[in-house]
Amino acid sequence: MCLKARIELGIEIIMESMAVKDRIGKLLSETGMSQKALADATNLSEGAVSHYLKGDRVPKGAILLNIANALGTTVDYLTGKSDDAHKFSSEQEIEQAFELIARNAKTLTDEERKRFAKILFS
Repeated sequence: MCLKARIELGIEIIMESMAVKDRIGKLLSETGMSQKALADATNLSEGAVSHYLKGDRVPKGAILLNIANALGTTVDYLTGKSDDAHKFSSEQEIEQAFELIARNAKTLTDEERKRFAKILFS
């Protein structure tokens, strides 16, 4: 990868980190949800949530999706790709569900797979 591409990627990562930490903080404030409540709702440690809020770490994949769901928003909003914090279309909800399932497919238990199939086909 050339230097210019690395610099652009670095800038993109920094901008995403800023968007995520600021937007998680804003939604926590708006909803009155505590860091502990967010940690509990997402099966994360309070320390991990604290790192995300400080911008030391950027949540990715299923963790980011879990945070978005717990805060009633979309991944696109948290990452700065959308400015509408509460705009959910059924297509976005389905897309988020599929992303979560795809990322966790290998770790789903048989019971979770049956439950998913029941929801999908009912």
